[in-house]
Amino acid sequence: MVIEKLKRKVEEQASQPCSSKQASVDDSFTSRKIPEFTGAGGEDEFESWKLRIIEFLKQPIFNYYNEDRRISTIKLGVVGTAAMVLEADRRNIHTTGDLIEALSKVYGVDKRSSECRAMQLEKESIRQYHARLKAYLVASGMVQGTENFNNWMLKSFMEGVKPEIKVRLQAALPYDIEEAFRKAQTAEVWLLAQKVKKAETKALTSMEVEGDNSEEMVANINNSNNNNKSVNE
Repeated sequence: MVIEKLKRKVEEQASQPCSSKQASVDDSFTSRKIPEFTGAGGEDEFESWKLRIIEFLKQPIFNYYNEDRRISTIKLGVVGTAAMVLEADRRNIHTTGDLIEALSKVYGVDKRSSECRAMQLEKESIRQYHARLKAYLVASGMVQGTENFNNWMLKSFMEGVKPEIKVRLQAALPYDIEEAFRKAQTAEVWLLAQKVKKAETKALTSMEVEGDNSEEMVANINNSNNNNKSVNE
């Protein structure tokens, strides 16, 4: 009976849109508040938060939450630049594991050097890279909004973008990081369009070659038939 009431209560909650009022999730079904993560504490804060989140999700109430509901709950505790990282990578976050991995790319303890972390990843969009780089610099101890921060952001961004985008940025050096970000996005869209155009051209060429081969095969068959007819006569 109690379990049925619990299930009904959870289903009613799940049907309601998420809001800031859920930030504590400290109702009759949960005993702890959502672990908060800002990113300001870098790797130490992240590793501590990850352990607390894992324990937090072990509460019985989460057995009745679907994955989207779990993700929404965890996100309520992620604030500051860390929230910006999740927003930039939101299309790749489908599970709680994806969410933790998205933050791990910036704050986690791994074997990558600081220089490597500042580089744009192979499958990373300009928007994702911009957000991750900003969060990384903040986690490194730099104060966001200062002239020094903006200069480092521009320098790191220009050095870290993919080579094909860097070439287009260097043709007309941007004045600040926001201009660099806009130009990089424009270059990204243009390169993607060129890639699609190239693929379409290749497909059309392939179809034309196949068509030519078919005509040649028909001609060969006709010639063969004519030759056989001459022999028989």
